[in-house]
Amino acid sequence: MPKNGVNYLLPCWIQLLNSTKLQAQLARKYFELHPSGQMIIQLFSVIYAPIDKNSFISCLSRISALDENNQPWVTKTLSRQIVKLLTAGLLVQQSRTNPEYHPLLTEIATRHALQT
Repeated sequence: MPKNGVNYLLPCWIQLLNSTKLQAQLARKYFELHPSGQMIIQLFSVIYAPIDKNSFISCLSRISALDENNQPWVTKTLSRQIVKLLTAGLLVQQSRTNPEYHPLLTEIATRHALQT
C-alpha cells in the first residue's frame, strides 16, 4: 500500500460512487417502464445468461406474458422492446452475442419479480 492511503483508496471510492449512481439511474428507468417491459428485464435477470430470441419467446409464452398491447409476444414485438431496453442501458449486449440484463439491475429486477 502506498504511503498515502487516501490516494490509494480514492479511485475505489470514486468507482463505488459511480456504480451506485448508475444503479440508481437504471433502477429509475426500470420502474418507469410499462409492466411488460419490466417483465422482460425480470425474465432476463432470472435466466441469468444470454438467451436467443426464440428461446426467450418460448419462456414468455410459458408464463402467458403479454406485450404493451395485451397481445402475446412475437419476435417482431420482442425485437422492438429489446432495442428500446438496449438503448436505455437496461439490457447489455456484447458484440455478436445475445442480449442480457445489466448486472447492476439483477437484484432490483429479481426482487421486484418476486414481489409481483
